[in-house]
Amino acid sequence: MASDSTATPRFIDLKTAATILGICRSNVHKLIQTGELESVKLGARRLIPVDALDVFIDQLRSGGAS
Repeated sequence: MASDSTATPRFIDLKTAATILGICRSNVHKLIQTGELESVKLGARRLIPVDALDVFIDQLRSGGAS
């Protein structure tokens, strides 16, 4: 599989997710713990699938998340 430096990332770290959402990283942890935001573990890293972040934002916009 060839590496493409312009490929869109499929996962982001918690710090990036916090920046996108405009909240602190500890609140991202809380969202993960409560099941409101999906995450995956890759080695020692906790990552958020970009599509899961999109789903979470869509739920916020429709009033479905607290």
